Amino acid sequence: MPLTGAEASKTSDASVENAQEIIKAKYVLGCDGAHSWVRKQLGLKLEGASRDVSWGVLDAFPVTDFPDIRRRSIIKSEFGNLMIIPRERKLVRTYVQVSSGLAEIYRASDGDPEVIMQAVRRVMQPYRFDASRLEWSTIYSVGHRYCRELSRYDRIFLAGDAVHTHSPKAGQGMNVSMQDSYNLGWKLASVIHGVAPPSLLRTYHEERLPVAKRLIDFDKRICRGMLEAENTFDEDHRRALVEENTSMSGLAVTYEPNLVIAKPIVRQTNGGEKLNPRVNGHSPLPMQPDRLKAIRLGARMPSALVLSHADSQPHELQRIFQSTGEWNLVIFGGNILEEEQRQRVESVAASLSSPESVVQRMRSRGNLSHHSTIGSLSIYLVHSALHTEVDIGDLPEIFRLPDDDTGFDYGKVFVDNESYHVGGGNAYDEYGISPHGCLVLLRPDQHVAFKGDLEDIGFFEHLLDSIQPEVII
Repeated sequence: MPLTGAEASKTSDASVENAQEIIKAKYVLGCDGAHSWVRKQLGLKLEGASRDVSWGVLDAFPVTDFPDIRRRSIIKSEFGNLMIIPRERKLVRTYVQVSSGLAEIYRASDGDPEVIMQAVRRVMQPYRFDASRLEWSTIYSVGHRYCRELSRYDRIFLAGDAVHTHSPKAGQGMNVSMQDSYNLGWKLASVIHGVAPPSLLRTYHEERLPVAKRLIDFDKRICRGMLEAENTFDEDHRRALVEENTSMSGLAVTYEPNLVIAKPIVRQTNGGEKLNPRVNGHSPLPMQPDRLKAIRLGARMPSALVLSHADSQPHELQRIFQSTGEWNLVIFGGNILEEEQRQRVESVAASLSSPESVVQRMRSRGNLSHHSTIGSLSIYLVHSALHTEVDIGDLPEIFRLPDDDTGFDYGKVFVDNESYHVGGGNAYDEYGISPHGCLVLLRPDQHVAFKGDLEDIGFFEHLLDSIQPEVII
């Protein structure tokens, strides 16, 4: 243990350096970079290779006559290759290929950015390139590596650069690292709070290792394209750049079925007609062709503009869901002014309100733990009826739970109607939702864990029930 006070003052510098501190913990998360100490203690290595190519990086406020300086640009000339990425505060980041000799000069000059500026000017000619201010510079060699294990013993976890290193050209380093931590964070919190079984933690490796592999393969394609001869862009490099535009936000990441991602529902058949399962005595409806192409199992649900039923205020649906460790069930109820559709929604509400429902068990946690929503479930209704024709007070109580301040919670019912000033009314079409509606269950990280028809409430309950701990805490 480290020494303090008078004892420490009598201790030599050498003994202080050799002092040790013992910390006992249930879990360890190693997000300590490419040279991760945690990874090394586990005997794990980053596997892959480095390219024998050096790149200079420059963050500058440019003064130039190059017309596309505020556009993402790739320049390939007889003097080398260069990438321009506009940044915040009028900054521009420039990646430029440099020779081994120039890299040595840069290091010998104690990191003089002017060395990299010379390489940039050479590639940019005949355009002029200067800078009013240079904020940062470095030279690096590209390495494409990843670790095949992201966790050990369901106790020790690795994230970020500790498990994948690559070039910064695709802008994915911080993005993917945050997504690693976000994926693990809600799972770790759920297990620690006793609202999920420890087996949930295994899905971190199952979900994020394929992402790390795809990231490295993708980065190789970007870098390979950057090293091509002057004035050449092969088709794969073009496709990689297009893919990059969709991968930045993480919306393109799709997890395979596992403990917390349901498999697609297999329908009953009646001759050549697919049928939904019978629920609460209701006859099964013919299953509509799967139009839910925009809502994919394992992926994040795209956002759409909807209106609050209570006050007609517009909301982006994704912004409604809190990142507080709770699950979200979205019931797209269709036009509930139609009697048959209203009955279908009421049937779902009755099932969810049953004392035997796993939903009630999950909600009881929120009542017992007033300071935490981890592991609880919020239920939202998004219908397509004209909201002026529907009285929110007539809806099933599960969509308007009691509230001490306002009588009941007005913030759980939304409508797919057009607003007076910002558009809207297209959510069902954008998602591909049929008039019969559907159920969508979102995990705490907003990835789609389940999707199905309103009659699929039994499948939904089974998924949630399978990930409950043996004892509710």
